[in-house]
Amino acid sequence: MMVTHNFETPRNLFEKLLRDAGKLEIEVNGDNVFNFIATTHYLRDWIKKSPMSDSEVTKRFLRRIGKDDNFKICASILNHAIPFCICLDEVNNHKYMQMGDDKIDIIKFRNELVDLYNVYFKKK
Repeated sequence: MMVTHNFETPRNLFEKLLRDAGKLEIEVNGDNVFNFIATTHYLRDWIKKSPMSDSEVTKRFLRRIGKDDNFKICASILNHAIPFCICLDEVNNHKYMQMGDDKIDIIKFRNELVDLYNVYFKKK
């Protein structure tokens, strides 16, 4: 059996985002978190360059993403503007990103970003 992962449309990248989110459900580690962040960030660019980018709905959605605090964190990490580390507290089962003095719950962060994109892809 052959499986093909097609990367031609924003929906294809959204499906990758869902796979990346699923990997975080199975195992939180630095690679899985970084891959999720990268996919989340670049999905916006794919939407911007899609044929639907001229629609008012898409323009509003892109503005909404640009204002989202979690999305800004993704951009800061990928631009190396904010150093971060992944912390796994196995005793308390707490998984978070440490960014300076800020601790961001990874699962909550993942869920909020997936929910943000779900709004758009449920309509498209």
